[in-house]
Amino acid sequence: MDNDDYRALIDILKGQLRAAGAGEIADDRHYLFPDPNDGEPRLMEPLKQLTQMLAAFERKLAMEDRQTFERALGRMNEVLRGERINGAEYIPARDGDREPRPIDLARAADLTQVREGVQHLIGRLQEIPLPPRRLG
Repeated sequence: MDNDDYRALIDILKGQLRAAGAGEIADDRHYLFPDPNDGEPRLMEPLKQLTQMLAAFERKLAMEDRQTFERALGRMNEVLRGERINGAEYIPARDGDREPRPIDLARAADLTQVREGVQHLIGRLQEIPLPPRRLG
């Protein structure tokens, strides 16, 4: 695969992220870095950008995952004295014109398998050496 292939995958992923209500992750401004030669903002190499986008999506899934909530709830209740915490809501950031809907984490989906799949894909992508950078 080359950079054009990775760019095509990024375009597909952007569409999927927007459709899933995670359009903020698709915004290129999150994947800019200053060029060492002139300081101008440049997009990451496509393979790295693809990997970073998937990692951001996995973090979003972790925030909405019932298993993450249950582990955190257990830790909090271990150290609290007196009244226990029984639930929590997560309100996602606004995504474009969509009004964010609170997510009752106690009733959230178990996203463990989805997260593991995304983590596996990220790991496989990280094994691929970055293609040489084109000059000019």
